[in-house]
Amino acid sequence: MDASQSPKTPRLYAGADPAERQARRRAAFMEAGLALFGTVGYRKTTIRALCKTAGLTDRYFYESFTDQEDLLAAVYGDRIQLLQAQVLTALAEVSSSQDLDLPINAALHALFRFAEDPVTARVVWLEVLGVSDRIDQQYEASLRFFVDFLHQLTESQFPQAFPEPHQAHWVARAIVSAVSGSAMSWVLTNYREPRETVIQALKTVFNGLLLHANSSR
Repeated sequence: MDASQSPKTPRLYAGADPAERQARRRAAFMEAGLALFGTVGYRKTTIRALCKTAGLTDRYFYESFTDQEDLLAAVYGDRIQLLQAQVLTALAEVSSSQDLDLPINAALHALFRFAEDPVTARVVWLEVLGVSDRIDQQYEASLRFFVDFLHQLTESQFPQAFPEPHQAHWVARAIVSAVSGSAMSWVLTNYREPRETVIQALKTVFNGLLLHANSSR
């Protein structure tokens, strides 16, 4: 193959190829989206404000996102992945324990530590509500992750606790909804109560599940 037929090498600019530069621009808009959606709010944010915060033009915004809702979906998805990872890491650290109080405590502390970042918390628990069917479905999927996890954990630890089909699923959903709703209220009241107070209250809900499960043995 002669030189005229050789594959073209991507042109480097400031030490980065085009794909790397695009990834950096996308990351800049992700950071801008989190900052603005988590402070002024999604509905009060504009493409112009996002571009100004990111230090880029709208041409580069539309390079990575179809519209502002598309950016919200990406920012929310990124934050939820981080929350899931932090909760699962906390659970893994106590996975060898036979005392179920430890994983419950670890998971709740991981979630509420995450919620202590007011910018992230506003995006995760407030700004995504009622935006569109697409975002509603994404919000539901994020809840379902934790519902399914708790459901599977309950059935593996207490297989006789819920003999009726889908009963364990709805119990898990009720508990996850209580946790998520409490986190939302905690954020809306500007963290008025200490984290430990909220967690201890929620642990009584989990204790109800454990009491029922143990009685079925």
